[in-house]
Amino acid sequence: MSKFKKIMLFLLLGVVLFSAAAYIDYFIVVKKTTHPKMALKKTINEDLDVYNSIFYRVWYCKLNNTYTIGGYSDKDAICSNALKYDKDGNYTNALDVTISCDNMKLLNEFYSHDAISNMSGTNVEDAIYVATNAYKIKYKYVLDKDGDKQETHSGDHLIQFPELKLNSKDEYEWVFNDEFYCINANGEIASYDGEVCGDFEPFVIEKKWCDLYKDSNLVNSKEAEEMCKE
Repeated sequence: MSKFKKIMLFLLLGVVLFSAAAYIDYFIVVKKTTHPKMALKKTINEDLDVYNSIFYRVWYCKLNNTYTIGGYSDKDAICSNALKYDKDGNYTNALDVTISCDNMKLLNEFYSHDAISNMSGTNVEDAIYVATNAYKIKYKYVLDKDGDKQETHSGDHLIQFPELKLNSKDEYEWVFNDEFYCINANGEIASYDGEVCGDFEPFVIEKKWCDLYKDSNLVNSKEAEEMCKE
């Protein structure tokens, strides 16, 4: 085989592999409703990013976490203006309620864009209450090196509660810290100083939270349903 044919063969193989990778990337974008990995990101404004792939574009609206797929001949997508961003870094919804940028990021984890857009001042306060107390249903057991629930000297188990923290992508995620609590066979919890459990108290979640969480995307949470059983 001549040198020219070898070069053409490698080029053809490269095109085939690249096209296959681009197709898989597109399939993932469509299937999982996310942005393409093989793309260049460009920020249009505070609310809108666009990802320019080889054969198509994807617009990401930060306000409501939605993706729109289109072509290069399409105009840039427009995010819904029901939530308006001001120069002070706050948002104002359709009912003229002001929501700070940090609270908006928090609420976006638990509520739809439309729900936030139509919240009254009281609704916003209730939604923040639900979001900031959701950690109570997210606890996990501490495991030993064998994968079993770690026990204290008294035979109780250890658990951890997570915190919602902003990551490098400026998005909230659950992060477990190094603070441990004891939980006994009755489901009561106590502080833990590294050796001994404190006084156990009933581990209950407030009725107010149980009355409100179903308006959020926790509505189908088995943990929330279990914790809120009367």
